[in-house]
Amino acid sequence: MVQGVCLPNRLPVYIVIALPVLTGLVLSLTGLNDGFRNAQASSWATVIGRVDARYEYTGVSISLTMFSYENTTNDPFSYSYYYQGESYQGSRAGIGLARPLKNYKAGESVVVYVNPDRPNESVLAPGMQRPHIIQVILGLLFIWIGRELYRRLLR
Repeated sequence: MVQGVCLPNRLPVYIVIALPVLTGLVLSLTGLNDGFRNAQASSWATVIGRVDARYEYTGVSISLTMFSYENTTNDPFSYSYYYQGESYQGSRAGIGLARPLKNYKAGESVVVYVNPDRPNESVLAPGMQRPHIIQVILGLLFIWIGRELYRRLLR
């Protein structure tokens, strides 16, 4: 326990407590924001688009330091679509960490959800996705770690 210690000596303790809490807040809030924005995309206008660069989904790797989608192609994933007579190109399956969770072949037709207010914004898979939920859970874990550090170091 740290008792009777003046503020300058406690500063490192406050920093150790604040880092996981702030990290957790950022992770949780961005995960929720991205998830809800991606869920709103289900009400956007839909058009038929075409995959320009193929994407081969081979799985998801999750570790404490990295969340990555494994893709056997080195080309960036992209698709093109027409909305109200204008041509656009997109590269997002979803908003935030959401990535394609299936294979896409070049030339394949796909349903594209287009933001009617900003037609250059589009997604292929609307709705709250697993990566958004994982991001929120990891954020809550960091907040809990900060709470436990507070409980053990300052109480």
